[in-house]
Amino acid sequence: MTTVRSSGLFNKVIMESEPIELTLKDRKHALKLGTDFSKELGCGDKDIACLYSKNITLISAVEDALLSKIVDPLHALEIFLQWTPTIDGVDILDQPFNLLANGEAAEIPTIIGTVSQEGIFFIYEASPKPLSRVEYDVAVVALFPLHFAAVFRHYPAPEDGQDCRMQLAVAGTDYTFTCPNRYAVRGFIDTTAAPTWTYVFNHSISFTSWGQNFTFCDGHSCHGVELPFVFHTAPLAGFNYSQSELELADHMVTYWTNFVHTGAPTVLKTTLKSDTNTSHNSGRSRKGGVPLSRTFSRPVGLAQI
Repeated sequence: MTTVRSSGLFNKVIMESEPIELTLKDRKHALKLGTDFSKELGCGDKDIACLYSKNITLISAVEDALLSKIVDPLHALEIFLQWTPTIDGVDILDQPFNLLANGEAAEIPTIIGTVSQEGIFFIYEASPKPLSRVEYDVAVVALFPLHFAAVFRHYPAPEDGQDCRMQLAVAGTDYTFTCPNRYAVRGFIDTTAAPTWTYVFNHSISFTSWGQNFTFCDGHSCHGVELPFVFHTAPLAGFNYSQSELELADHMVTYWTNFVHTGAPTVLKTTLKSDTNTSHNSGRSRKGGVPLSRTFSRPVGLAQI
């Protein structure tokens, strides 16, 4: 959406749970990571033949080992998205966050949204054991080296003896997903004429589909929780929707497919054969579905799905 060579290759875009605050590496830091990668494989940084000779098992192991390596101390959160495209000044000119907020992106119909508790999955996966107050303080300073004092004010640690992971997950959700997406969308609609919708998915699934390794997401709206509703796939995995979840899935499938078909998630009933289509003019579903919002003047304008 923000790269030079992608212009004209697609005419609509849906961005779901995009961690747009996580920065892409510039050429300097990308080369450093590449050099470290080659060194761990026992190759020179320009020895392509050596790199080609390594098997996939070793390559994967080295990739995993480097996931925790912080190349740029001012962007410690890059450990959650280590291998990214590079800002080369030719195809990618700046951080996607900046380009989108400044309207320097494809001016096409766009849906951008997040789920309400994005950070839980990443924080609890990174820290399987409870996080102490001291560990919370250390994590905040490491992740927000220039603004840790403000973070402590807005996201104070729980009382001593309590697990601090949830509070860190709240801060991570706001910093990485909610706030930057909202800011970028507002900038995008202020500087372009592209029809734009946003949503917040705020539902925890009734069925236990997270599995034994991710029980921390049970009862929460974790990263990826909207997918069984967007694609209506829960029955394929042997799970059953509640009646209200079935209606929610029907509405979301309608919104997404309407958007793909027409460029608007909220279209008149005559456009597509569905009882759950939403009127673009009124913003209200013919069966009471939750409309995707086009109001960005204040946070309450965001649609809660």
